[in-house]
Amino acid sequence: MSAAGAWYAASRLLTLLMIALEPAVLADPMKWLIELDQVGPARALPEYPWPSVALMHLPMRLGIPTIVHYYAVVIAFMLVVDAVMAWLLWRSGGSRMGPGLQVWLLYAPALGPLIFTRFDVLPAALVAAALLGLSAGRAASSGALAGLGAGFKLWPAAAFPALLVPMEWRTRLRALASITGAGLALAVATAAAAGWGRLWSPLASQAERGLQLEAFAALPLLWARYLDASGGWSVRYAECKCHEIFGPGVPAAIHGGTYALIFGSIAVLALHARAFAAPRERRTAAVSAMLTALIVIAWLIGGRVFSPQYLIWLTAPVAALGALPGRQLPPADVALIVLIALLTHVVFPYGYESLISEPDGRQALFLAAMTIRDALIAALAVRLAARLWHATTPENA
Repeated sequence: MSAAGAWYAASRLLTLLMIALEPAVLADPMKWLIELDQVGPARALPEYPWPSVALMHLPMRLGIPTIVHYYAVVIAFMLVVDAVMAWLLWRSGGSRMGPGLQVWLLYAPALGPLIFTRFDVLPAALVAAALLGLSAGRAASSGALAGLGAGFKLWPAAAFPALLVPMEWRTRLRALASITGAGLALAVATAAAAGWGRLWSPLASQAERGLQLEAFAALPLLWARYLDASGGWSVRYAECKCHEIFGPGVPAAIHGGTYALIFGSIAVLALHARAFAAPRERRTAAVSAMLTALIVIAWLIGGRVFSPQYLIWLTAPVAALGALPGRQLPPADVALIVLIALLTHVVFPYGYESLISEPDGRQALFLAAMTIRDALIAALAVRLAARLWHATTPENA
């Protein structure tokens, strides 16, 4: 792994050096530390599943003396998870620099150092490992990994149906048993440590959110605010601990996003049904990876929230797709995911201050970056859906 290892080390060193230029990415660990210190792990950060909070609290239980040490522990942990993910992609891709590893190497410097100061790389890596396990016929392990991922962030639960596509009934039952076992173990631990109410607090927190600044549905309103500064729109730091847009059309935009999410989910469910009905030889791990990426995109397009770290959710199944046997990830898709990450990096942290402030001359540049980024995400969805449709078409059809 010498060449691939050298490229990995170079890409991660470059990403880490960016922290000096982007100290804003350290804001989240600071918030975790403050809230954990103030109210304790049982009540802190109710928007996250409790296992994530327990890991965030672990450095404090180990007696880290300063905030600098806390940063170091968080970043080191994320680096270890990231390195394991890169190794899995390298091994699954034939011990060479395949498209999957290329995506994983390039997305980090493209998206920036926030990948090491957010918790999202862990569930993303667990989902990718579950998808890679399908190719090796490890149904129970794949189910357990996905179940653990959903225990740290909710979104991996959306990948459960996709994981079952390549399996037969007996292996599906084993996978479902593993998913259920992992979920029950984490649920019992959560209830014992923080009470039963902590099980659904992340869902309640999501339901109470407004329209976050970077959401797809917020983009037309941000353009309207830029073009008409007196139109009544404002961006404020809200109870969700993020910046939301307020003003005319916000409820309609939220409803529009909900309809888009429903439509996208129905479309992806239809693709699931087609995949389950496909001949056995067509129900591959690659189909599962594409379905997982598509359900993530449906959420990104229709959700009230779009945080830059959500791109880690999308990159993980795309990278897994590129590490599976066959030419599953064309160079155009590699370029798309990297460009999407780069444009997101332009918006956060470099354009964020401009977007939350009163409209100025620079704001159009960052709004244009968001517009192109959103269009490219939609384009990636179309490309994946078209390939998925073709992949599940019988050869004699």
